[in-house]
Amino acid sequence: MSVSGSVRLFFYLLPVGMLIRVSRLKVTLWRAFALLALLVVSCVAMAVLLIRDTLRFCDSTPEYHDMRTGKLERELVLPTDAMYHVLLFRWRFFGSRHDGWLYQQTLRKLNMAYDDWDIPFEVQGQDPKTQVLDYCARYGVPTEPWVWSEPPAEYETMNEFFGRRHRAELAPERNLGDAPVVAPATGVVSFFETVAQMPALLKNKQFDFARCGIPRHAAYEPHAACLFYLSPADYHNFHAPFGGRVRHVATLGGATHSAGCQPELLEHTNLLATNRRAIVVIACGDGGGGGGGEGGGALLCALVAIGGVAADSVRLDEALTEGATVARGQRLGCFARGGSAVALFFSSPVRLVAPCAAVHARGLRFKVDCGTALAELGA
Repeated sequence: MSVSGSVRLFFYLLPVGMLIRVSRLKVTLWRAFALLALLVVSCVAMAVLLIRDTLRFCDSTPEYHDMRTGKLERELVLPTDAMYHVLLFRWRFFGSRHDGWLYQQTLRKLNMAYDDWDIPFEVQGQDPKTQVLDYCARYGVPTEPWVWSEPPAEYETMNEFFGRRHRAELAPERNLGDAPVVAPATGVVSFFETVAQMPALLKNKQFDFARCGIPRHAAYEPHAACLFYLSPADYHNFHAPFGGRVRHVATLGGATHSAGCQPELLEHTNLLATNRRAIVVIACGDGGGGGGGEGGGALLCALVAIGGVAADSVRLDEALTEGATVARGQRLGCFARGGSAVALFFSSPVRLVAPCAAVHARGLRFKVDCGTALAELGA
């Protein structure tokens, strides 16, 4: 049994053992006091361990290279968020099964704090500007210059701000990079040479790509994959990495709440199989142009939009249906609430553009803006 499992089992059984002991034996006052002291010491010890692991989690976020600024950065992790992640995913205090009752009830309670994000500020008696700017201050969303399409006071709900769009002249679809494959989202990228390498690199033997829900998943396994992590401060719309025809659209995982998407949690959970997600398969060179796969066939790209804790809603554009044609950089949908992730898988070889490849060669993750150059076609 793991250390976290042993800790959880001890704290589960301790109160039960105390009750049985007190009910069956006529304990003396000093024995009752000793049992109470033991309980207090145990709770204090647990609190100390939780504080220690929470601080370690806050400090464990690896550095990434911001491709826009050229600087090394770290994600801002709030201690309260870190504490929940330690209890849920590292200690597995509420169970180790993703579909377990106690585990899901805990996630449901966490999500209830965001149930009012679709309710207008006016109905809740709140000032829109105050709520929006408080969110920006809490999660580090830059406010100078203000690059979003609406001023803070004109957003009607928190989810409207969370799924905010850029001003027209700054929109990703109007500022696309010159590579055939552009970044579908703003986020920190973990790049994998092949999908088959992911379990070993993520240190997660339970990572099972076949359970993701992508049709004919085996075609993607020999080729590269990108995993974008979107922090609560990031732009939360996702766009087409290249133009083409939509071969497949599906939403999965709606029966359960999602686990965390942070890269440092990937060794503890298989978010491609457990989290709420939307899958969009686009065929490049099948009505949208941009190049084909090996042997003249269309290059397929499977985009998986993955909800995280609190970001449990993936909202696809209504026009995104099977058979539709999408343009390179076209908006496909957005997330509601909290951090989330976007994964890209390819059915033919692709390679990172030179600046990103140089950072990846140094063993670093890198952050890109939506619509910027990401990859070239071919090995």
